[in-house]
Amino acid sequence: RVLQLVGPNAAAYVNRGTVHASLGATAEALRDFGLALEVDPDQKLALCNRGDVRLVLGDAAGALDDANRALARDPSFPSAWMLRAAARSAAHDADGAWRDYSTALELSPGRVPAWSKRASLRFRRRDWAGAIEDATHALRLSPGNSGARYVRGTASVYLGNVSMGIQDLSRVHRSPDACANRAVAWMKCGR
Repeated sequence: RVLQLVGPNAAAYVNRGTVHASLGATAEALRDFGLALEVDPDQKLALCNRGDVRLVLGDAAGALDDANRALARDPSFPSAWMLRAAARSAAHDADGAWRDYSTALELSPGRVPAWSKRASLRFRRRDWAGAIEDATHALRLSPGNSGARYVRGTASVYLGNVSMGIQDLSRVHRSPDACANRAVAWMKCGR
């Protein structure tokens, strides 16, 4: 409706594209984010949202390009660092993803997804103590974060803190991996 009343408007295109993206209408979302960028080539939110959709579609290179363009416009924009980290992670660049999640956290320490995703990266590197540390930060901010709880619980088991692992894994619901890891933890402690 705004677009009918005032004509091309970058913010309106971004808003409509965000709605399309949330509904899974990726082609429409990409079109709207592109229209926003035609109106305002410096629209960093349009770049980040388009990059998110590109990631969903498996286009890590396109997402990385959008993240880099957004960062060129505003290097203090945490969402652009998050997008770039996710794109790098999708491209199997764990070191780059680590650096970008860390930068996002320096700029905005309350970003639960950054703590949780960085915990997962540390977990994949078998940095159990680091994974527990980052997952604990995520859980302080969002106690219901099952991904962070799963990482912390499993890493605790690997470090030998089986009771802590069981406690966390028992609170993760409907995850076959969590159930299997909880069973291993119980076996390790002889229960």
